[in-house]
Amino acid sequence: MVKSSKSIDLRTLCRGIDLDIKRPVLIMSSPQIDAISATGLLCRVIYKNQGIFHVTFFDVIYNSEQLNSTIEKYPDYQPITVGLELDSSIQNISSQDRVIFIGKSNVEHKNVQHIDSGVCVPAAVYVFAREKFGVGKDELKIALMGILSSTQTNEDNLIHELVAEGTQKGLIRETRGLRLFGSNFLPLVDVFQYSFRPFMRGLSGNRSGVEKLIEMAEIPFSMRESTISVLNTEQKQHLTANLIPQLDPWSLKQVLGQDFEFLSEGEKSPLRYMSNIRSLLETLWMRQEMGIALGIIIGDKAQLLRKSVDTYLLHAKEVIYGVQRVLESGFTEHRGEDSPISMVSLSIQNKEVLPDIARILIENGIAERQYVMLISGNSVAISWKQGVGSISEALKHFRNVGLTPVATSSTSIRFDNVNAEMVATIRERTAEYAKCIQSSV
Repeated sequence: MVKSSKSIDLRTLCRGIDLDIKRPVLIMSSPQIDAISATGLLCRVIYKNQGIFHVTFFDVIYNSEQLNSTIEKYPDYQPITVGLELDSSIQNISSQDRVIFIGKSNVEHKNVQHIDSGVCVPAAVYVFAREKFGVGKDELKIALMGILSSTQTNEDNLIHELVAEGTQKGLIRETRGLRLFGSNFLPLVDVFQYSFRPFMRGLSGNRSGVEKLIEMAEIPFSMRESTISVLNTEQKQHLTANLIPQLDPWSLKQVLGQDFEFLSEGEKSPLRYMSNIRSLLETLWMRQEMGIALGIIIGDKAQLLRKSVDTYLLHAKEVIYGVQRVLESGFTEHRGEDSPISMVSLSIQNKEVLPDIARILIENGIAERQYVMLISGNSVAISWKQGVGSISEALKHFRNVGLTPVATSSTSIRFDNVNAEMVATIRERTAEYAKCIQSSV
């Protein structure tokens, strides 16, 4: 295979990085799903080479104080950051080793080594691991999980090379069809009833609506506890034909389209399809369960996969319940109000589901503005329309004005332990952020 110039440049860059593979490694990772995959890949190659590592998670951005305090706790470890961005310039680095920054970085310091060639983080880590440790099919598979989940992959030659290599080696296969979580391992009814990525009005949380869909598709009653993947071609076509008229444009785009199959996974494994993997990792990030996500990627799968699927289904039920509560409340926009933010109040027990509820209100057109601010008890979630700003820009904006939200997805943040005065401040600062983003377009 002919190597692209970017691939060659990245290889040269990685070869020049100073790393003693016999010493323990401190990995500081972002919670974003492409960074989680990259971190898992790095952990795996270190372990395979009988090395020692420790992983700690920051939010998407971090400051020099966090960096130095973490490095000081592990003085004998070589520090590497994966997918993180710094929110201020570094004046001093307390590490005796040169810190390796993998991914986008604005750090300029004599004690820093960069691996930032403009490619997505999993691809950069894969090339780094290949040059420093050696890699096999398992490592390429993990890299592809991260690459195919990344939004930074479309036109990069190195990405195309790695996807082609994975296809050639029988690791992945491109597929098309229904991209619904659990289509290969959950009962047919459950796939639709617990769908919240996307939320399908009339089907999500509505068992009778799902049963009507299955009846219209002429799926035999005896197969309703079967998975979608075991339906024959004609049955799948009938199911799809009856599903399409019930979907809004956004949901249709999410449900039907390109997917990738990981052929070394069992046919009923939650990791068989890229759409499943992405949904699982996004949900674990939303619930701040990065350790479970990392364990799945590294390969400690059996028990953790069962736990992650249970977590996903619980999260799905709670999110769908919350959306239904908003719909039942008769939520309407205040059209005369000149604001980019839709304000929603909801009394719900689990704060972890708030950003997903807000996301669904935007995606399904329930809220017509680009930002939804969802208030429940002493927690506030803000979600915004995909393509509007970035998670790192949002975090920097709020931290610069003294607020400390936690990132819960690439398009949402959550504030905890807030009072009425803080709610007003958050709304004001969100409006400021929206204006900044609008003016920069």
